[in-house]
Amino acid sequence: MNPKLSNYSDRELLELVISNQVNISQRLFRINDFFLKHYGEEFVNEIEHKGPTFNKLIKEHKGLLQQLKSEMSENE
Repeated sequence: MNPKLSNYSDRELLELVISNQVNISQRLFRINDFFLKHYGEEFVNEIEHKGPTFNKLIKEHKGLLQQLKSEMSENE
């Protein structure tokens, strides 16, 4: 189970987010380079636009979004 967001300081949350972004970026660049090298133009043509990808991400992280909404309503 994830700890409550209120247990983290703003700095700790920012550090977690940035650290995760760096890790994800490294992996994505490796994956992208591999597929680009092996599939070239075919791979480029299959890349999904940001809008649909963002919507998928939102749907997959409903729990986190609910927790964020809860935290926001508590602070009002």
